Amino acid sequence: MKEINETSVIFLYDGEDVKINLPKPQPATSGIVVKDTHVKVVPLAQTEKAAVMPEQGSSLVSTSSIPSPVEPKSINLNEITEKLRSDPSLIASVSITPFIKDGAVEGFVVNRIPETGVSAQLGIQPGDIIKRVNGTPIDSLSKAYSVYNTAINSPSRIVTVEIIRDGKPLILTYRLE
Repeated sequence: MKEINETSVIFLYDGEDVKINLPKPQPATSGIVVKDTHVKVVPLAQTEKAAVMPEQGSSLVSTSSIPSPVEPKSINLNEITEKLRSDPSLIASVSITPFIKDGAVEGFVVNRIPETGVSAQLGIQPGDIIKRVNGTPIDSLSKAYSVYNTAINSPSRIVTVEIIRDGKPLILTYRLE
């Protein structure tokens, strides 16, 4: 760690200075409350299934290559939330780290996730990079929680999740019940 201040963290990563801008925390109004926003940065080589990295200077995804969403998959949000609350080992078995490009967080890599239950229902797999939810870039934990709170309070109850899987864009679409 080279420097930590109120707006950023600068550290040495792969022989280069990497700066992560820290968003100002927003108070939670409903839904999940963030108790610990520490983010562990792990080089992709150390993850259980490394995501495909683009060549230096190239774009990870062009917006023209993002596939169209498919028919939404219905999920019972209350049932999933209750499963997570009743079995803390489910949350403990998940490992997610920031996907950093040019010193900025451009999503989160799912390093480890149980292969059954909730994750199987959602279709998220190890190695997936979660880029956007409902068109909002997920570049911080506070942004992810904000998008979550907006989605659960939205009258449409439709959620689209843009991910990169094996270097290719994919859209997962859900209808929250």
